[in-house]
Amino acid sequence: PPLLLADEPTGNLDPDNAWQVIKILKKLNSFGVTILMTTHDEQLVRAANHSVAQLKDGYIYGVKP
Repeated sequence: PPLLLADEPTGNLDPDNAWQVIKILKKLNSFGVTILMTTHDEQLVRAANHSVAQLKDGYIYGVKP
């Protein structure tokens, strides 16, 4: 299956445009694209309806199924 790597895709965007990017990523995901996204935006992390892994010092220390 296709995979999209997105490193801080909403970084430096205003909130409206950031949510537009998230909507696009969700639409791609609905078509079967796996999205691997890095972000420091905790609001986006909390809003995620998918698996989330938290990293600290290069190690996974938290996973939300």
